[in-house]
Amino acid sequence: MIRKIPNILSLFRIVLVFIVCFLPINSTYFLPLYLFMGSTDILDGFIARKFNAHSELGAALDSIADFFMYLLIATILIPTLTLPQQYIFLSIILFTRLIAITIGYVRFKTLVFIHTLANKASGLLVFFLPILTQAHFYLLALTICCIVALIAALEELVIIATTSKLNRDQKSLLM
Repeated sequence: MIRKIPNILSLFRIVLVFIVCFLPINSTYFLPLYLFMGSTDILDGFIARKFNAHSELGAALDSIADFFMYLLIATILIPTLTLPQQYIFLSIILFTRLIAITIGYVRFKTLVFIHTLANKASGLLVFFLPILTQAHFYLLALTICCIVALIAALEELVIIATTSKLNRDQKSLLM
C-alpha cells in the first residue's frame, strides 16, 4: 500500500491545482492549499525514495502534476508582469520547454521531463514566486527565477536531444 502513496499524492496535487486556480491569491484558502500542494511534491519524492517506490507511472504523474503547477503559477504571475522584457524572457523559457517536450516525444514516444537538479532548483524558486508577488524585491526574485529556469530548460533540452537512453532521474549534464 505504501508504494501507492507517492502516486496518490501526485494525483491529489493535480486535483488541487484545479481547485486552487479558482481561488483569488489573497483569499483565506489560497496560501494553505498552495503550500499543501508544494508539500505533496516534496513528500511524494521522499516517500518514493525512502520506500523504494519508484515507478514509471509515478515519475510521469509527478511530471504531469509539476506541469499543471507551472500552468497555475503562470496564470498567477502573468498579470504581475510589467515590462515587455519579462514577457520575452518567459516566452523563451516556454519555447525552450516546448522544444524539449517535442524532441523527447519524437525520440522516446512519451512525454519526457527530466528531474535534474537545475529543474528542482527552478521549481522551488518558481513555487515561491506567487507568495512573493507583493514583496518589494519581487522583480529581483522574478529575474533570478527566470535565469535559473532558462538554464534548467536549456540543460533539459540538451539532455533530451543528446542522450541515447532515457533516464528521467538524470541529475545534470555532468552527472
